[in-house]
Amino acid sequence: ADADTFVAEQVQLGTMMRADDLPATANRLHHWVAGHPDLVRTDALRDAVGFLTDPPLPTLTRFGYGRLFAAAVATIPPRLRTITGVGVSPIRVRTGVALVGLLRWSLGPSPSWWAALERVGAPVPTDVEFLRPPPIDGFVDAVGRIGRE
Repeated sequence: ADADTFVAEQVQLGTMMRADDLPATANRLHHWVAGHPDLVRTDALRDAVGFLTDPPLPTLTRFGYGRLFAAAVATIPPRLRTITGVGVSPIRVRTGVALVGLLRWSLGPSPSWWAALERVGAPVPTDVEFLRPPPIDGFVDAVGRIGRE
């Protein structure tokens, strides 16, 4: 249900940008991406995957990034993993899931999500506590009040 809601929100955004023929459910989107005939291994794809698998990051940052990357790879359909040449390790996936949970707990809900909900006119959940206000065309004073310049 959450995935379908997310896709529906993206369809709204796509429609605002005059895109058409957009997959309207998570299942349709998954099948569209996984079965797209234009997906082939190219030099540009190899370069992008090379950058993602060996990014120019400090050693400590690379450690955390590698776990998140492995968890992200697990969400890619098998055909796309074959095309991109990336594999899945169950233990690295579990580590990535735990790391994402830790990040969600420590950072709280994204203020960008709040702003996105506002942009498409969707209700902001009342049971979610945002730790920071959304990025807006104004400022936030020292006590957290949002103002205009």
